[in-house]
Amino acid sequence: MRKGAGLQKLIQPRMLLVAAAIFHILFTATVFTVGRLQLAPAHVFPNGIGKSFAIDTLDYEGQCVELARILKTEGLVAWARWPTQLHLRFYSLPFALVSRWMNFNILTIEPVNLLYYLAILVLVFKIGERVFDSRSALIAAGIVAIWPSLLLHSTQLLRDPLLIAAVLLFIWTLVELLQEQLRPGRALWLGVTSIIAIVLIRIVRQPLWYLILATAGVAILLFAVGAWRQRRVSKSAIAFLLLLVAFFIVTPRLQPYFDNQQELRAARTLTHDEVQRMPLVAQIAATRGGFNFYYYYY
Repeated sequence: MRKGAGLQKLIQPRMLLVAAAIFHILFTATVFTVGRLQLAPAHVFPNGIGKSFAIDTLDYEGQCVELARILKTEGLVAWARWPTQLHLRFYSLPFALVSRWMNFNILTIEPVNLLYYLAILVLVFKIGERVFDSRSALIAAGIVAIWPSLLLHSTQLLRDPLLIAAVLLFIWTLVELLQEQLRPGRALWLGVTSIIAIVLIRIVRQPLWYLILATAGVAILLFAVGAWRQRRVSKSAIAFLLLLVAFFIVTPRLQPYFDNQQELRAARTLTHDEVQRMPLVAQIAATRGGFNFYYYYY
């Protein structure tokens, strides 16, 4: 009995979450070490940024450093108004705290990436638990926790972890809507949570908007079918759906306020005449850099 109780305590969700956090920190430190020691120079920069698997980060890094500088020298208002992508704003926060002592590397942004990683695992578990059962949810979360591409990308300066967490958060609110009779307070809380997820998705990856809209439409249809079969309707759930529909109508009209969170300030490029005035070696380097810039944007 004592042995079984110890095993049961070991597999408690809270303990598993702590284990997942330690695992992610160690994995990020491993990727950083591989870069620092140049064990895979074709794939990882010395600061841990991926060459072959996180090319977006090449442009994001400078902007993150710039945001951290603005936060420290010009204050929170200037930092909030500075035109950049939302995920970079979040990443600049932990780096600003340590930038006096450390150069930018993937360890400096690990607090944000760890938060995204754990949020993804918790939401996968919650959705799986609602739709199936605790065992299936635990297996699903375990698979996601060690999925190679997700794990690797969750160490980088990318918007994907934030987007995945926001989409899962939105799906979770819909699953909760379909699974239970909502009390007014819980319906309001789920509605606010859903709105936050919708805004994040709209800002971080606007092309997903119509897919998210279709997902909400399917959820509303399933809710209507369930209500018709059970011959009862939760007034709180109806209020949640009305709030959701209203916000889907309003959100596109808020786009001008989101633009400042979606801009990508490209690095300055040199004109052909400027390149021609350089020494030969510098010309070659500038031309190579131009090809990299072209490849990235096209």
